[in-house]
Amino acid sequence: MAIDPVIEKAAFEVVERYIAAINAGDEDGVRDAFNFPHFRIGMGGRVVHYPDASTNPLANFREKTLTDSWYRSKIDNLEALATFPGKAHVGVHFRRLREDGSEIGAYYSLYNFLSKGSGGVMAMIAGAALQAVGFVPNQEQTPET
Repeated sequence: MAIDPVIEKAAFEVVERYIAAINAGDEDGVRDAFNFPHFRIGMGGRVVHYPDASTNPLANFREKTLTDSWYRSKIDNLEALATFPGKAHVGVHFRRLREDGSEIGAYYSLYNFLSKGSGGVMAMIAGAALQAVGFVPNQEQTPET
């Protein structure tokens, strides 16, 4: 499947804006990079749900990174895995660093993008599907839940 360079560039720019906003402590910049509702699946299957822009994803991130002395994140590589009109899947290799430059960890994330116009509809469909199967927001999910 061919990667559309225009969609790829737009998706990469969103990732770069998001990481720059986190590094700058820019709450509005983080919100601007998200589509709402926004879902994040983390370690252990924990799903975090930000229902709308009134939530504070940056505060949640900062709370989770306080214990390891996080100072900034650095993108090592972005890879467009698939692009479609209004949609992209991007692999993101990044590192979390302390102020002295020492590495907390290296990570890989899969980011899924929808254009802002269609994002809300897709998220509502996903949210309704999650609710139908008994999903409980902001709690670790088990095979039973």
